[in-house]
Amino acid sequence: MFKYLKLLFVFILIFLFILVFFINFGKYKVLDVPDYKTVVLDLNHNFQPDSDEAITFDELYIPDTLSSEDRFLLEYLALREAQHFLLHKYVTYEPETKTIQLNDSDFLQHMTSSHLVLNSNSKDEEGFKKKLEEEKAKDYVILNIKSKRYHKLNCDTGIKSKLYKLIPVKFVPSDYIPCKSCINVYLNPEEVSPDIKVESQKLIDVGDIQIFPLGLNEVKTPQNSCQTSACKVLLKEINSAQNEILFAVYGLHNQDAIFNALINAHKRGVKIKWVSDYSTSPTEYYPDTKRLADILSDYRYDYSDNKAQANKIMHNKFFIFDGKKVFTGSSNITQTDLTGFNANYSVLINSDKIAEYYTKEFNQMYEGKFHSDKEKIEKSPVLLNGDTEVSVFFSPKDKIIINEIIPLINSAKSTIDISIFYLTHKNLKEALIEASKRGVKIRIINDATNASNKFSVHKELRGEGISVKTENFAGKNHSKIIIFDNEITLIGSMNFTSSGEKANDENVLIIKNTKIAQEMTESFNKTWAQIDDKYLNSDPPAESPQSVYSCFDGVDNDFDGKTDGQDEGCRSSR
Repeated sequence: MFKYLKLLFVFILIFLFILVFFINFGKYKVLDVPDYKTVVLDLNHNFQPDSDEAITFDELYIPDTLSSEDRFLLEYLALREAQHFLLHKYVTYEPETKTIQLNDSDFLQHMTSSHLVLNSNSKDEEGFKKKLEEEKAKDYVILNIKSKRYHKLNCDTGIKSKLYKLIPVKFVPSDYIPCKSCINVYLNPEEVSPDIKVESQKLIDVGDIQIFPLGLNEVKTPQNSCQTSACKVLLKEINSAQNEILFAVYGLHNQDAIFNALINAHKRGVKIKWVSDYSTSPTEYYPDTKRLADILSDYRYDYSDNKAQANKIMHNKFFIFDGKKVFTGSSNITQTDLTGFNANYSVLINSDKIAEYYTKEFNQMYEGKFHSDKEKIEKSPVLLNGDTEVSVFFSPKDKIIINEIIPLINSAKSTIDISIFYLTHKNLKEALIEASKRGVKIRIINDATNASNKFSVHKELRGEGISVKTENFAGKNHSKIIIFDNEITLIGSMNFTSSGEKANDENVLIIKNTKIAQEMTESFNKTWAQIDDKYLNSDPPAESPQSVYSCFDGVDNDFDGKTDGQDEGCRSSR
């Protein structure tokens, strides 16, 4: 009996196989849908994908000008729509017209009518915009299946998850917990410091030079916005450029206004060339750098097969507009630096000559000469407004600390004020100690991250009687400025380290103008007063309730891979 049942079962299987064969005769199975506009068909009926079996519908697209969060959401939803429609199904395919049909439904028409993507041949932008707003209103989150956490769409931790899906937040299972890096907070602001008040810093304007100070934590968390005067003036210059924009940036992330302005400038015919650091750009550390490279392809990274160059970075942050204006300083084009979360100084200079110097430096990097491969550019001080002398220097060829900063320290008569992210240079340390011994009053604002660096010289400086305050805020003291005798101001991208001077690509301005120096001192004083005097003698952990806002800002302030309530520095306070 069992033998006959077995034969019957085999007969049924054969019959079903033949039936499926005849039903699907002339059709092809969809083996894969790797993205919303690519379909892999089993054209040779061998049941495995081959290199020549991928059909791509280039007319389908999602605009590059959308925010990174909106693109991420639509790419996910469009992929799911395409997979639900086609994956593992049998379709007809017409090679000449590149038409894929499931029964009577056309794949291209189906994706277009979903309004999750646009079709370059039949745009329905109103339908697309309406669909985007509908989906955004559902408040999607990233659901990490493995860790049982959920994240906001702009959370790097969530994006890097290997096993995730997007769902509206109201459908998150009850046993999933929010990511403390992006959704939940460990401490309420009121529990940390209810009395803290942060005032915006004042613009310094002397005609052809404008300086834009950003104080510590002018905003409490990183922002994808362009509300500060520094960001607004950069945006204005990009939008006003007529012919050419050259820029060198360490990285870009979550600054959609700047990102889109660059794309729009390119679309209206402005020539755009740029360079960036390789160690961060191709990775997800600054993911929008790679996204911009996919759109504005006239760029260079400081990549090198030479191991001697591998650990050096392209750390500049400057823009050149139409060969006439330069925007530079310490601000990266990120959600932390241009927004007032980190303390920074940016400067806009209107000068053909200074733009010429920066263009020469840019061209070297664009041609593939970075770091020590560059040649020294011959420069002279530039006189602006009849009373302002500006000198331009570039690392590593100008040896800025040894040749420029230390001589200024040695000639200082009364005061030196420094606000810096990293201070590790030993020769600079010795020069400061000698200046202090001859009676120069020195004040230094130090970053909490630098304070935990074993190479930091701030404790030795304190030991010699020099006043060093370590900031106690979530945002970094990312500034790189020195003010000498209320007469001379140094501002740029370079930290005061051996790497900043001898290895990295950096730029520094030395400005001789009493009015600028005095107003920079006022800005310095405001930040100095903001930091409690007790941090003249101690260093607050960068991620702890001692560092105001740091336990609920969504940022890994001490770079240990843990954020807010995940970090022991925040948990130990409860």
